[in-house]
Amino acid sequence: MLEIEGLEDLKCEQAFELSDASAERSAAGCTIKLSPEPIKEYMTSNMVMLKWMLSEGYGDKRTIERRIASMQVRVQNTTPLVLPSTATAQMNHTLAHQAACYQHSTGASLSLSNPLIETISQSSHARRCEGF
Repeated sequence: MLEIEGLEDLKCEQAFELSDASAERSAAGCTIKLSPEPIKEYMTSNMVMLKWMLSEGYGDKRTIERRIASMQVRVQNTTPLVLPSTATAQMNHTLAHQAACYQHSTGASLSLSNPLIETISQSSHARRCEGF
C-alpha cells in the first residue's frame, strides 16, 4: 500500500499515472493526497466533456444531466472533495494486522516503523493468522 503526500498540486492525470504505475509494481493500492484545486479543475473539465457529449446525442440524456448536476454541486461545495486521512482509521489496523500475520507466518522481519505492527505481532492477533 502506497500513500503519497507532498505532491498536492499534481494534476489528476499525473496522480493517476503514479497510482497506475504502483499497481504495475505489485502495490496493493495507492492514495495520493491532492489539494482541492486540481480536483475541481479535473471535474470541471469532465463536465465540459459531458456537455459536449450531450450536444452530440451520446448516451442517455437524463443520466448525463444528473451526473453533470451532481458534479457541479461537488465543485461548488465548500466541504472537502476528498476525505482526509486519519491516523486512527480501521485501515491502519487492518494493514498492521496483515503485516503482523505475514511476519508471523514467514518468520520474516519487516522493517516497518509502525508500533501498531509491533503490538499486534506480540498479541493474540498473531494466533489468528492461520491460513494467511
